[in-house]
Amino acid sequence: MPSLLRTKEKEKLFFSINFAKTTANFKQKVLLIDADFYSPSLTKQFRLRGRAGLSNVLTGRSNFHDAIYHATEYLDVLAIGTIPPNPLELLRVQGVESVIQEALETDYECIIFDCPPINLFTDSRLVASSCDLGILVVNSNKTREEELSNAKKLLDNSGVKAVGAVLNNVKYNKKKYDYYGY
Repeated sequence: MPSLLRTKEKEKLFFSINFAKTTANFKQKVLLIDADFYSPSLTKQFRLRGRAGLSNVLTGRSNFHDAIYHATEYLDVLAIGTIPPNPLELLRVQGVESVIQEALETDYECIIFDCPPINLFTDSRLVASSCDLGILVVNSNKTREEELSNAKKLLDNSGVKAVGAVLNNVKYNKKKYDYYGY
């Protein structure tokens, strides 16, 4: 598996891949899906550009099983595929329910969608509305409280239960945490 990128722009990707890898390490079959049509970092990270992926499966141009990349024994990846001219319309018309159903029939125990920021793109809300749970990835240096509150409301309005948030990009201050001891 390629090494992980740790730039500020890749925090969401870093979490998605590591969450998927950790779940797979517990011998649960995981499908990690790149659903970020605007910055398909997951596809780039696994070097899957040019491969059939989510968009090809949704449009019927590719078979679900043929589009899957087997990263490890328990971790599979579905790349973004061909970037459509209007990703929002593709998701609005096709939805991701068929992909989720196909994944469940393939015995995946955990399906993770890597989506663009929910506050900026309606696509994320469409994908989220098909999911059971949502996790917000928050940049400690960039995300303001009102943005986080708005993201939570958008998840709630999409019918998704937000089970938590992951705080990324926190700088450890030895002096601040020294009182906890060794």
